[in-house]
Amino acid sequence: MVAGPSPSLGFVAWAAIAVVATAAVLAVATLVRPAGPVPGSGLAAAVLAVQTGAVVVVAALLLGAALRNAGLIDLAEDRRLASSLVRLSDLDGRRSSFFYVLAGLVAALGALLALVLGLAARSAATEEPVDRGVATGVLLLECLVSGAAWVLLVWGWRGPEVLVTALLLPVLVLAAWSCWPTVRADPSASTTTGP
Repeated sequence: MVAGPSPSLGFVAWAAIAVVATAAVLAVATLVRPAGPVPGSGLAAAVLAVQTGAVVVVAALLLGAALRNAGLIDLAEDRRLASSLVRLSDLDGRRSSFFYVLAGLVAALGALLALVLGLAARSAATEEPVDRGVATGVLLLECLVSGAAWVLLVWGWRGPEVLVTALLLPVLVLAAWSCWPTVRADPSASTTTGP
């Protein structure tokens, strides 16, 4: 019996995975973004809502992978074989506890990031300057991260996560600009003076 890499997925399988992942991201984004007309920045609210959906989907995939790897180590009859299948480095000690800790970290950080992005999407959809300022701050922070990705590209990093993060910079700048808080004049205040 010869062990070797499993055959790679074909184009149809990857296309199906992409369709399902996109549908899941859009479903979560629809739940986050307020329904109806948005009095604030529609672009910023949409961008932040889609990011919230992407965080939820990616966190769920990473959580499932970590729990699956822990299960391989816990339930396999031949522990050496299971360890060789899921070993990341010598740091994990070939124990399932590493993957349980990893799953807990992914769940906590994913939930926190989804909460921040979801609240920012709701804040961007309002006309209140303070709420829009919070959403703008989140988008400006993302612009800094995207700018750092451009620096990494210049230094020679070519990973897909760096490339995607860098290419999002124009969208993030437009969203932050559209969400920039403006002070509205109070319509109830009268500029006329009495006789």
